[in-house]
Amino acid sequence: LPDGRPHLAYQKPYLVHVGKRGAYKDFITVLRALELIPDISVVVVGGGPLNGHERELITDMGLEKRIVVEASVEDQRMADLLSGAVALVSASQAEGFGLPPLEALAQGRPSVLTDIPVYREIHGRWATFFHPTDPRGLAEAVESVARGGHPPLPSRDEVRQSFPWEETVRGTIESYEAALA
Repeated sequence: LPDGRPHLAYQKPYLVHVGKRGAYKDFITVLRALELIPDISVVVVGGGPLNGHERELITDMGLEKRIVVEASVEDQRMADLLSGAVALVSASQAEGFGLPPLEALAQGRPSVLTDIPVYREIHGRWATFFHPTDPRGLAEAVESVARGGHPPLPSRDEVRQSFPWEETVRGTIESYEAALA
């Protein structure tokens, strides 16, 4: 599997997956969904190199030419990858906030996310959701988004207004103070 060879992803439409891939991040569901969508690749950003189990599974599924790994990228590279993607995808079963979907919105790209409370709360108006651990649901959601069937995307100003920096800092400090009390 090529590392850092984005030209493979650009040969056909691609998704971007950001971050760790183990356990609750459920990258396996992303791979199983990819089996069901023949005309799309995935650029895997961050989370280090693929482990032996992931490589074996990818080979067994025949997905070697449809997965590109970029273990670490600069901010501009991330913006470029997101701006060219069909969507950002996350099959995570638990999150604290979910910053990558906001990064995708900043690039004018939709997100396909697991239907978990934090994603609903933060991204409910803008994302397309699928049931956790459901590769067929993920595949259907991706196909819908690829055809333009996603919620209207907000402007950058709307995203900024939804998450004002001062309020975010204040809420974070209050959370830490409450945890320490």
